[in-house]
Amino acid sequence: MAYELATLDSYAPRNISQAEAELVRSIMQEFSQFQVWRNQFAMQWEESAVLILPTSRNTFFYQYFNWPGQKKTDAQIDASGGLALHRFCAIADSLVTPRNMRWHGLCADDEYVMKDRQTRLWFENATRALFKHRYAPSANFASQNYNNWQSLGAFGNATMYVDAYDGRWHGGLRGLRYRAVPLGEAGGVTLEFRDERVFDPQAVYRGGD
Repeated sequence: MAYELATLDSYAPRNISQAEAELVRSIMQEFSQFQVWRNQFAMQWEESAVLILPTSRNTFFYQYFNWPGQKKTDAQIDASGGLALHRFCAIADSLVTPRNMRWHGLCADDEYVMKDRQTRLWFENATRALFKHRYAPSANFASQNYNNWQSLGAFGNATMYVDAYDGRWHGGLRGLRYRAVPLGEAGGVTLEFRDERVFDPQAVYRGGD
């Protein structure tokens, strides 16, 4: 891995085709359009964050930056809203996604298929394996799920991003990992734009040469 990082600077520039350049231009134009649309909601979310979830202040607009140690609780009159949100998260988490039990199962859409014993056993084993990976310490599901409840209670929606660890970048870790993605679109997601700061090695790993 150290060798790979050391050789990143030695990569020769890649020739960008006209079609690829046009694709990038089109995506950036669409991103700018969605950015303007989102700003209308971002102002409302910022108002809510000021009162009940100060840790989310100044995180809704593109290219936001928070100084280390920046004060965010100066506009709170009292802690009533924050405490109510905390109670909502605790109640919802304990009732809907309790950590001490399997709070959902897997099955086939066809009821006739589920009459077969081997099929039922397969789905039971799949459910057991899913929860084992989900609540593994490296998956970080429990804390990210709590962040989702916070987002739902404070702003009205929440999404969860799920992917697999890559051993080259995560110290050899394997399995699933979870990450709450604040303020995702309600319903089915067909397109997603994410503003995320990454280091050069990460950009090369995700996008190739």
